Amino acid sequence: EPAAEPAAEPAAEPAAEPAAEPAAEPEPIVSDEKTIAEEIIDESKSE
Repeated sequence: EPAAEPAAEPAAEPAAEPAAEPAAEPEPIVSDEKTIAEEIIDESKSE
């Protein structure tokens, strides 16, 4: 049992690292969405 507890803690640390990466992705994605929206608006104006 004692071994199971320590194992749970280390597992929580690695999870924190991956969380940092996904957080960086949402930013670029938002920029892409805004860019796409702007392109659509430009097309509408052209028409």
